Amino acid sequence: MRLSLTTKLLGGIVATIVVLAAIATFFAIRGFSAQHEALFAADFEKAVENRAEQESNLFRDIRNAHLAADVNLARKAAALDPEEAAALFDRYFPLQADGTRRSLDILFEGGRVETIGEVYGVGAFFADGAALTTEDKVAIWAAFEVVAESGQALFGQFSNFIFATPNNGLMIFGPTRSDRLVYYRKEAPADFSFSHLEMSQMMLPENNPQGATRCTELTTLLSDSNGVELMTGCYTPVRVDGRHLGSWGVTVKVSGLFRRAVTADTADATNMIITADGRLIAHPELADATQTDAEKLAALSGEIEAAAISARIRESGARSGIIRNLQSDQIIAYSAMEGPDWYYVVTRPRSTLTAAAFRTVRPLLFIWAASGLAAIMVLIVLSRRLVLNPVKRLAARYGDTVDGAGEVEHSAARAVEEREDEIGQLARALRRREVRVSDTLATLEQRVAERTSEIQKANAAKSEFLAHMSHEIRTPMNGVLGMAGALEQTSLDGRQKQIVSVINQSGRALMAVIDDILDLSKVEAGKLTLERTVFQLGDLLDSVADLNRERAEQKGLALSVSLSDSADGDYLGDPTRLRQILNNLVSNALKFTEQGEIAISADRTGEGADTMLHFSVRDTGVGIKPDARDTLFTAFSQADASTTRKYGGTGLGLAICKQLCERMGGSISVDSAPGEGAEFRFHVKMESRCETGREQRNMTREGAMSSSDRPLRVLAADDHPVNRMVIEALMEAAGVELTMAENGVAAVEAWENGEFDIVLMDIQMPEMDGIDATREIRRKEAERGHGRTPIIALTANAMTHQVSEYLEAGMDDHVAKPVSAAALSDAMQRALENGSGGEDEVRASA
Repeated sequence: MRLSLTTKLLGGIVATIVVLAAIATFFAIRGFSAQHEALFAADFEKAVENRAEQESNLFRDIRNAHLAADVNLARKAAALDPEEAAALFDRYFPLQADGTRRSLDILFEGGRVETIGEVYGVGAFFADGAALTTEDKVAIWAAFEVVAESGQALFGQFSNFIFATPNNGLMIFGPTRSDRLVYYRKEAPADFSFSHLEMSQMMLPENNPQGATRCTELTTLLSDSNGVELMTGCYTPVRVDGRHLGSWGVTVKVSGLFRRAVTADTADATNMIITADGRLIAHPELADATQTDAEKLAALSGEIEAAAISARIRESGARSGIIRNLQSDQIIAYSAMEGPDWYYVVTRPRSTLTAAAFRTVRPLLFIWAASGLAAIMVLIVLSRRLVLNPVKRLAARYGDTVDGAGEVEHSAARAVEEREDEIGQLARALRRREVRVSDTLATLEQRVAERTSEIQKANAAKSEFLAHMSHEIRTPMNGVLGMAGALEQTSLDGRQKQIVSVINQSGRALMAVIDDILDLSKVEAGKLTLERTVFQLGDLLDSVADLNRERAEQKGLALSVSLSDSADGDYLGDPTRLRQILNNLVSNALKFTEQGEIAISADRTGEGADTMLHFSVRDTGVGIKPDARDTLFTAFSQADASTTRKYGGTGLGLAICKQLCERMGGSISVDSAPGEGAEFRFHVKMESRCETGREQRNMTREGAMSSSDRPLRVLAADDHPVNRMVIEALMEAAGVELTMAENGVAAVEAWENGEFDIVLMDIQMPEMDGIDATREIRRKEAERGHGRTPIIALTANAMTHQVSEYLEAGMDDHVAKPVSAAALSDAMQRALENGSGGEDEVRASA
């Protein structure tokens, strides 16, 4: 698309101002962003520290509860009578047959215990119950009283309270547990062990010398065989007089309990809790879930890059701070939580800072935009007045626009020419150039007209010459080949037959060369047109084979035709050109094959107007060298110079085949190797019609051939004596009843006075030519209501535009001279099949 000077100039001005404004805006936003980000980071870090402090309250409460339990345990242990405490332990935690000790059901279902009163919701399991000493029993009973009392007292805050021994002993207060602690009270196997798990290992003095409260990674309940509900357990070691008795614990479910911790203060923030080694503890996607499995947790940890975040935190070495996740363009604030080795983490997109900076700079942007717009308007007005409008007037005057305002444009241009600046100089120069161009254009137009006339005359002369040469060559060749064909039907000895055969072959070879030259001339001149007639593919292939069979037999070659069932039928297209392609390929195969066979095959794909016919001509001849294939389909080219010397030929046949295939919507190719023969494949586009198989066509012909026992009556018109002799010889051999006429007038009179099954009409005749004679016969048929008599043109004028003229005049078909018996027989057969079809239609008895 062409842009006007106005568009280019004003567009450039606007673009320049916009670019400068954009650059200024960019650096302004960048400066404001850096300043704003520093302030934001400080506020962000402080806010996260406050939230971490707030969310640490849960773990302070757990720690305080455990410390209170320590004090209560020491008080109770000091007050208990060892024997009485051991007896109570044996009573409520009896030794089982498998060597374990398990709590009685009354401790969970609810009942009164002597030393502490009402107890409920407690379940316990001790793996090696027989090995417990009296001291162990007293300590565990004291811990039981603490668990029962603390669990009930803290139930509004924690749903459970746990005491675990280092030797696989576990006591749990959990009245709301859905499993009712049945696993520990009844189902856990005797070898059930958890001393190797994190909950036990992190409480051992060697692993936790300070006695700190620690929380486990996310895991399932020990009794949860399905493992779908994740939780963390927070434990504090119980140590009395340097002896490690076990640990107090509280389990916290991931789903729900951390809901407040992950609730963000702003919509674009994501709050989470991760461990120091990169394990995810709490996240918004886990807060509302009733169940959370390990697979989902692992996927979510990978998505938020929990391990990468914790690694960056450890690298910083600070308890709180700001880091940036460069991959996802996030700003991350973190702060260590009191109690477990966890971090409270909040992420926000960096775009939040950009948006805030933009809000800050927006008033300044408005001022810049208004100033830029005002500058643009001033520049537009000045540019239009001083430059653009004068140039536009010159463009209208000297451009391509042609409308009714010519005089106005001239006046405006003259006003511009009077200016003394550069635009005035340009206007005057354009005026001088216009005068010179006008003179030059007039001269060129005259020369073009002269050259066009010369070319048209040359083309007309060429066409006339080709038509004349075609006629002049075909007429004597008709006599040569026709009489040779007739002579061949007589009784000849072997030597005579050989001589006649040489005459026939030489004549056909000469005609092939002439036809190739004429066809190539028509292709190059763009005058090659294609017919659109209905033809039967099986008949066409048979005619190609019949035409070449004698030559194949003379060389001892087998010639076969293969037609697939799908391809057999009627088609709308140009059978003449299709036959020409096949004849060229078969003729080439015969030329270069000394032994073996030549196979013709046809297949079809598609339906209706999208039908493609696929053909193959394969031989067992000498083959083609790979380096010769590139020029194989080029006019006047052959495989090599020795080919012309040995086999002859002009090198036009394959070039014409290629042109015809392309004109018919297809292409041609070859596969060959030296000494292995060649296979030419081509496909052309045709329109399939209602299919009539070859077998049905043959039955129709056989029925027609036997429809009458009288000979065929034929009227032939030709002014040339030799041509008449040829026709008489051909018709005599076919057993036809022949009437001859020397011109068109005689032909019309003979037709009026006789009954003929078919008329053979020459074109160029004295007194009345064949075209006028045909029109006269058709007129008289219409006047008398006479059935249509098939008329076939026998002419040396066989160029495409001439054949079209014959058909428009009323002829049914044509046969080009020189006339062969096979071609004439086929044309007569087609004309009779497609002609009047009256009751008197007969066929040759021979």
